[in-house]
Amino acid sequence: MNRIAILAMLISFLFSVHARQLFGQRSKLSGADRPSLVQETGAIDDLDLRSIEMALSSSKFADRQRAMWILGKNPEKTASLVEQAKQSFVPEVVARASWIEKAWQRGILLGEDDVGLADGMAASRLESLLDRGRFDVVLFALGTDRGRGSPDVKTEVGDLLSTRFAAFAQRAVESQQLSELVEIIDLVAESRELAVCRLQLLQWMGADLKVKGLLPESAKDWNATQRDEILVLLLYHMGEIDEAIAQARQLENKQFLHSCLILESRWSELAEDAMAVVKDSEAGSEDFTQAWSRILIAADRIGNQKLRREAIETLSKGVFDESDNVRGIRWRSLAMHGQIEAALAILDKHRIYSSIDVSLAASRPERTFDLLGHPLDLVDAQYAQWIDQALKQQKLSEGLQGRSSKVICAEVEKVVQLINCLSAVGRDDVAFIMAKRLCGRWEGATSGAIAVPAIRKYLVESISPVIRKQWIEQLVLFGNSNGDPKKLFSSDKSSLADSISDCDNTMLSLLLDAVRGLREPETLSDQIAAVCQIARGDAYAGVNVDMVLQSVMSSINKRFNEPRGNARVPAPFLENVYGLFLKHGKHELAAAYLRRHAEQGGVDALLRLAEGELSTGSMAKAKELFSQIETLALKRKATNQRRKFGSIGDLDVATVKTLVGRLVCARRIGDQALATSLENKLQVVLFSPSLDFRMEIAGYLRLQGETDLAMQVYRTLVPIAALPTDDAQTSNAQVSLYDAVLKYVLTIEKTQPSEAARLFDVAVITMVDSGRYRARAYVALPLMIQEWRLEAAVNAKERNAAVESLQRILELDPLNISFSEEQLPLMRIVGMQQLADSVLDQIVDAGVEHAERFSHDAMTCNNVAWVAAKNQRRLDDALNLATLAVRAEPESTTYRDTLAEVLFLQGKNEEALQIEQACLLDEPGEWHLHTQIKKFENGIRQKQP
Repeated sequence: MNRIAILAMLISFLFSVHARQLFGQRSKLSGADRPSLVQETGAIDDLDLRSIEMALSSSKFADRQRAMWILGKNPEKTASLVEQAKQSFVPEVVARASWIEKAWQRGILLGEDDVGLADGMAASRLESLLDRGRFDVVLFALGTDRGRGSPDVKTEVGDLLSTRFAAFAQRAVESQQLSELVEIIDLVAESRELAVCRLQLLQWMGADLKVKGLLPESAKDWNATQRDEILVLLLYHMGEIDEAIAQARQLENKQFLHSCLILESRWSELAEDAMAVVKDSEAGSEDFTQAWSRILIAADRIGNQKLRREAIETLSKGVFDESDNVRGIRWRSLAMHGQIEAALAILDKHRIYSSIDVSLAASRPERTFDLLGHPLDLVDAQYAQWIDQALKQQKLSEGLQGRSSKVICAEVEKVVQLINCLSAVGRDDVAFIMAKRLCGRWEGATSGAIAVPAIRKYLVESISPVIRKQWIEQLVLFGNSNGDPKKLFSSDKSSLADSISDCDNTMLSLLLDAVRGLREPETLSDQIAAVCQIARGDAYAGVNVDMVLQSVMSSINKRFNEPRGNARVPAPFLENVYGLFLKHGKHELAAAYLRRHAEQGGVDALLRLAEGELSTGSMAKAKELFSQIETLALKRKATNQRRKFGSIGDLDVATVKTLVGRLVCARRIGDQALATSLENKLQVVLFSPSLDFRMEIAGYLRLQGETDLAMQVYRTLVPIAALPTDDAQTSNAQVSLYDAVLKYVLTIEKTQPSEAARLFDVAVITMVDSGRYRARAYVALPLMIQEWRLEAAVNAKERNAAVESLQRILELDPLNISFSEEQLPLMRIVGMQQLADSVLDQIVDAGVEHAERFSHDAMTCNNVAWVAAKNQRRLDDALNLATLAVRAEPESTTYRDTLAEVLFLQGKNEEALQIEQACLLDEPGEWHLHTQIKKFENGIRQKQP
C-alpha cells in the first residue's frame, strides 16, 4: 500500500462520525495510556515508515491511534505526507489533508499538551503558544502551505504581536529566543509599526542590517507604494536622513518629503519645493494654498522677510469659489504666524464663532460683541429679550425636527457665544444670569417645554473650562420654577464629574446613593450639592461625611462579593474612589480598600501597594509585591482566569509597569547587574508596535523618575507619528504627532527649552492642514513655542532672538503676561534692560487701554498690575489696575494681595500689611500670605528710626 493511500485511509477515518465520537471519548489519555510507538520503535528520524503504514492500516483502534499521535505530535516530520496528500486526485483526501494543515496553522498540534481531536478546531492556540514561548511552533504554522504561510495565519499572528508584543517579548528575552521572535515578525509584518519594531530589535541585537535588510521578508507581498513609503520611515529611523529625503523625493505622496524636511528644519529646501508646486498649481487650489503655507512657514524660520511678506499677502487673498479646506489653511497659517487681523478678516465672513474664539484668545474681545450683533452697552437692558427669542427659535426647531433632536438652533448658539464673551471681559455676573435663564424650564406661548438638558450640555461644553467649573453645579441644580431638578440626567452627571478633579460618574453615583441613604427627606438639589462638595474633598453642613464614606465602602464591599459570570472576581479598581478616601484623610479606609482588592487578586491594587512601598523606601516589600503581580499575571495567562480579570492587554501593561518598578528597586539598592538585566528587557519591550502602549509606559517611566528611558521612547515616536500613514496598513490606534511631542517637550522644557520649542513648532506646523483643533489653539500653541524660544534666547544672551520672540508674542496676544514675571527680570540681569522695559511698557499700556473699555475684567487688571509690581515699574498704573480688580471682586484674596504688593512697593507698608492680614483671615492656610506679611513687617521696622 503506498503512502498516499495510507494517509487517505487515515484522514477518512478521522472524519468518520463514529471514529470522531470514539476518539473524542478516548483522546484524553493519561501519561500511562499515551501511545509508546516512538519509544518502542526508536527516535522519529529512525522510524521505519512501513511500521507506521502497518499501524495505520491495522484493524485495531489503538494501533491507528498511535499512528495519529505521531502524525500530530511531529508535524515537522510528517508535513511532507500531508502536502503529498493535498496533491491527490481524490477530492476527499485533498479536503482532509487541508483540514490537518489548518489545524497546524492554528497551533493545534495533535498529541501535544493533551490537545487531541476531541478539542477539534474550537479556537486558535497561536496566542497561547506565543505566551508560552513556543516560537518554534508558531514558525512552523507560518511555514505551512508550501513554505509561504497562510495569509490568515500571518494576519492573526501580526495582530497578536501588535496588541500583546510586551508579553511575548519578555518571554523571548527570558528564554533567549529573541531571534525567533524577530523571525516571526519578519514573516508577518504588514504595518509600518511592525516594520519599525523589527528594525529596532535588529539594531538592539547588533545584527548586520546589510544582511538582514531594512524591509522585512513580508515586504515581498506589499505593493510598491507601501514598500517605498515605509522605507522612508526606516531610513529616517536609522539616521540616514539624506537617504530618507532622497527616497521621499521619489514618492508620489509629497507629504513624506515635506514631513522629513520639517523634522530636520531644512527650511530653504521646503521653500524651494513649495515654490515649484506653486508654479504648477492653479491659484486658489488646495495644492496652491498648501504650498504658500509652507513657503510662509519656511520664510518665517529662515528670516527671509521679502518672501514672508509675499506669502502673507498671497494667503490673505482668497478666490470667490475657494473650498472650506483652502480657507481654513489660509487663516490658520496666518494666525499662527502672528497675522491675527488678517486671519480674523477671513473668519469674520465665514466662521464667526471661530473668529470669536481667536479674538478672545488673542485679547481682542472688543470686536466680538459687534460680530454677534449684541452690543456690550445693551446687554444689561436686553439680555432677557435675546434669550427668550433664542429659546422660542429653539422650540420651533424642535417642533420641526422632534423634541429628541440634539440640534441647537443658531440663535441659541449666538447667546452661548455672548455668554463666553461676557465672561472674558469680567461680566460674569450677567453672564451667569443669562446661563441660568437659558438652562431653566421655559414655556412658550404654546404648550410643551424645551429639551433643557440638550441646551445645558451644549452650554457647558462651549464655555471655558474655568467658568464651567464655577458654574456647572448651580446650572444643574437650577431645574424648574422651584429651583429644584426632578432628576439628574446622565449628561449633567458627566458634566459634574468633569468639573471636579479626580472624579467620574461611578464615584458620583456611589456618593449620591450614600447621601440619599442618609438624607432621604432632602431635595435632590441638596443631595447633589452635598455630593459635589464631598467629591471635592470638602465638608457639607448637616452631612456626616464619615458616614457617607463608610457607606461608599460598604457598597464597594458588596461589589466584591457579587458573582461575576461563573466565578467570584473583584470589581474593577476605582482609582478615583481610592483618591476620595485620601482627600478626606481617611487613610485607613483607603488602605482597607487596597488590601481588599489586592486579596481578591486585583492587579491594579497590588501595583498601587507596591508603588507606595517604593515611594517610602521599603524596597524589600516593594519587590515582594512586584513579584506577586508577575506571578498572578503568569497564572492568569496560563488559564482562563485572565478573561475574568479584565483585558489581557491591561494585564500586560501592569506586568510591564511591574518591570519598571523592579528596575527602580534594583537601582535604589545598588544591584547594578539586576538593574542592567531589567533595563535590557524593558528596552526590548518598548519596541512594541503599539504606539499607545509605548506612550503609556513612557508616561509611567516619567512618574517613576526614569526620565532617560522615557525620553528615548518619545524620541523614537516622533518620526513615526510625523510621517504620513495609510490607515488600511496600520493595525494600531494612531498616536498623533502633537500628543507625542507634547509629552516629550514637557519632559525636556526645563533643561532644553530651545529643543522643546523646535519640536513643538514641528507639531504645530502639522496642524495647519487640520480642522480638528479649536480655533484658539492657533494662537495659544504658537505662544508656548515663542515663550520657550525666549527662555532659550535669554539663557544664551542672544538679544536678536529675544527680540524676535517678544515681537511675535505681542503680535499674538498684547496682554500675554505668562512670560513677564520670570523672563523680564532675567533679561535685565543679562544686559537686556532697555528691551525688558520696552516690553513691559507695551504690556502695561495695553492693560490700561483694556481697563478703560472693560473695567470689570478683574483678572486682566490684576495680572497686568502684578507683572508691573514684580518688575517694579509703572507702579502708579499698577495701583490703578489693582484697585479696579479689587473693586470688581472684593472677596478675592489674590487680587487684594496684588494691591498690597503694589502699595508696599510704593512705601505704604502699613496699608499693605492691613490688607494682607485681612487676606490671611480668609485664607489662613495660604503660605504665600504668611511670607508677604513677614516682608511687610520687615519693611515697617526698617523705616522706623
